[in-house]
Amino acid sequence: MEQVHGNFVAVVDSENTQTPTADALVTTVKGIGLVVRSADCLPILISSELVVAAVHAGRKGVTNGVISATVSKMRELGGENFQALIGPAICGQCYEVEEVMYNEIISKFPAGATSQDKHALDIGKMATFELEAAGVNVTHHGFCTKENLDFYSYRRDKASGRQVGIITL
Repeated sequence: MEQVHGNFVAVVDSENTQTPTADALVTTVKGIGLVVRSADCLPILISSELVVAAVHAGRKGVTNGVISATVSKMRELGGENFQALIGPAICGQCYEVEEVMYNEIISKFPAGATSQDKHALDIGKMATFELEAAGVNVTHHGFCTKENLDFYSYRRDKASGRQVGIITL
C-alpha cells in the first residue's frame, strides 16, 4: 500500500495490480498476503478466523483513527475474537516531539505520555490502549527501532530502509 499516515482502510478482495493509497489493508480471501512497511512507525498485524489486517500506525495514523477504522472494517467483514501483534517501532523514551505537539496529543491520548521533560510519546501504548478498548487481544514485544541496530530507524539514521510485516488468512 502507499502509506500516507491517514486512516483509510483498503479492502483487498482479489490480487490487485494497483497499489492502494491507505494505511491499512484487510482481506477475507485466503492466501492473499497483506504487507505493512515501517521504520519507526508501528506495524500492526491483526487476525481473526475470517479476516486479517496489516496496519501502518505512526503518531499521525494513531491520532487520525486508523486503528479503530481497521477494527470497524474487520467487524463489518465478519471478524471477531481479534489478536494483534505490534512489531518493532520507536519506543516511548526515544520518540521526542515538540512541547506543543506533546501536550496536544496527550490531552486526547493520555496513554501516550511518557516524559513531560523530554516531551516523548509512546505510540505503542497509545495503540495498545485503543486496541484493548476495542476488545482486541494485543501482543507488543516492544523492540525499539532507534535503540536496536537490527532494525531500520529514520529517527536514528536520517535515511532508512523498511521492515515489513506480512499476514495472510
